[in-house]
Amino acid sequence: STTKNDIVNSTPSTPVVITADAAKEAYSGALVYINDIEGKITKINLTNMNGSYALDSSTGAVSQNTASASTTGSGISLYDNYTFFDLDVSTLTNNRYMYHSLDAGIGIKSNKLWLFGGTGDYMNLNDSMVDKSKVKNVMFGIKDKFFPYFGSEKSGGVSNIDNLSKCKDMTGNTTDCPDISDRGWYVELDSEKKVTSEPTLTRNVVYFPVYKPIKNDPTKCGAGEAYICAYDADCGRNLSTNLAEANKGIVVSNPGTTGSTPSPVSCYYVGEGVLSKIVSFGTKLYANISGTSINTQKTDIVVINAVDTGLVNYRSSWRESF
Repeated sequence: STTKNDIVNSTPSTPVVITADAAKEAYSGALVYINDIEGKITKINLTNMNGSYALDSSTGAVSQNTASASTTGSGISLYDNYTFFDLDVSTLTNNRYMYHSLDAGIGIKSNKLWLFGGTGDYMNLNDSMVDKSKVKNVMFGIKDKFFPYFGSEKSGGVSNIDNLSKCKDMTGNTTDCPDISDRGWYVELDSEKKVTSEPTLTRNVVYFPVYKPIKNDPTKCGAGEAYICAYDADCGRNLSTNLAEANKGIVVSNPGTTGSTPSPVSCYYVGEGVLSKIVSFGTKLYANISGTSINTQKTDIVVINAVDTGLVNYRSSWRESF
């Protein structure tokens, strides 16, 4: 990251690997997305694509030039890679460590490939010995504007790596949606909340497992409150109220305005402890919890109804007709 920090960088998360459709023999390989602890997202070409690409910034349309002697701009090769997004993680300003993997899928409304992620210091859940005013974690969704092509850092005349300033701030916003020119959306978590695993995308809703630390008691690591935050994948609108209604109207968390953001983030309370990755199966959501869940029969697992959108969302190939 270009932001000043003292983080020893690494990539502990699992890459997102989107493979080619086996039915289309002209294309093979995969596009790979990997994020590091500093919050940088890198795209790696493991496909057999070639040529160069141009982006129309006004419409978002991508065009491809077949590799030839007359092709302008640099082409692509196997193992090419570039970093296209940076969360500007810094221990001096936000402590947005990114330990967990991304999830990916095609937005039903936008018809674009989205990558979803969240931040939080997983090795220091209660932010012990940390200035709480400098804990500003986020949940986010960003578009890969070149998908299903590879693109490059300088494609379309853009030479800078994008960051959250190119995304729409949806914190407390329940009506708007990112414009075509926006790279995506983000929500800043309040009260030192943090994302404890990779998000889960299903039926165009992305679910984030979130932990709220117990304040002023550093001895109780992992004994805070567990929430599931539900967001519209394309727009970043908070759907946690819908999640509460799908589960007989159990109260949605509203911690007040004492956190790091002026707009508190309401999420669905599911118990005490730290949540694992949320698994979607049918109309249900499942997650392990380190403490006690709201379920009366199985206290070490969370089982709730998902938001009913009437839609189906799935991860497919990088070579897809839109």
